[in-house]
Amino acid sequence: MFTAIVALALAAPADGPDADLPPEAVKELKKLEGKWQLVKLGRDGKETEFPADGNKLVGEFKGPKWFLGKDEKGSVVALESVNGVHLIDMRSSEPGRNGAVDQGIYKLDGDTLTLVVNQGKRKVRPTGFDTPTDKDVILAVMKRVKD
Repeated sequence: MFTAIVALALAAPADGPDADLPPEAVKELKKLEGKWQLVKLGRDGKETEFPADGNKLVGEFKGPKWFLGKDEKGSVVALESVNGVHLIDMRSSEPGRNGAVDQGIYKLDGDTLTLVVNQGKRKVRPTGFDTPTDKDVILAVMKRVKD
């Protein structure tokens, strides 16, 4: 369940699988492009710093698709900014969650991406970046991987 949020990566192919997204969303996706390493995960009132066991969890955005390692985990289906808050909706392609759309918010501060997503059946978009107390809401803080 964490993998849906843990590894994000967007990088649009030239022929544009993101062609169905509005130009503003495509521009925002380009800001998220690349590889991201998970540094903190929060859920159910608890936080975990990574790499806790020495393993690096790295994801990547490629166009509207997002991956954990080489495994596709889903796609970004909506991306917009409302009153300065960045909203993101992600459709899962993971077994057992295939087709589920998770609502979230995110902020990009330099090379740090903070994402909070509700993976529960109750479709309520998160409203803040504090460690969630709800077991269905996940906070992921990631650092851009520089090649």
